[in-house]
Amino acid sequence: MLDEKKLEAIDYLVGGLKTREEIAEIVGVADRTVYRWMNDKEFKAEWQKRSDDYNSSLAKESKSRMCSRVGKAIDNIWDLANNSDSDKIKLEANTIIYEAVLGKPTTKIEQSTTNNDNNVPVSITDMLEQVQKDNVIALPKDKAK
Repeated sequence: MLDEKKLEAIDYLVGGLKTREEIAEIVGVADRTVYRWMNDKEFKAEWQKRSDDYNSSLAKESKSRMCSRVGKAIDNIWDLANNSDSDKIKLEANTIIYEAVLGKPTTKIEQSTTNNDNNVPVSITDMLEQVQKDNVIALPKDKAK
């Protein structure tokens, strides 16, 4: 069972603002005692649990604060896109707006066959019909290898 001194030490450890020596002085034990506690299974388990809880609540609070400021950030980007003296800044701000609304453009590679060297084009539809008919694909002689 963890006593009040150990629980208080854990609170300070989770906060991360005090050294082990400072924590020992605050809770009224020797520095070596806090060091031993930090290696105790029960102490470590509670320390980990409280650290996880603290980090989770910190993340939720941070996200909430950021969400409450999104409108202002959008207004700032809009202002830069329309009123900046720098064309580079205008372009970047407009790009952010464009990508937020329409998504980031991707490169599309178009593949096509050409009729170079008198090659006979092969229709995929004809090939599929032939496979369904007799389960064999017959290519023109100049295409077969």
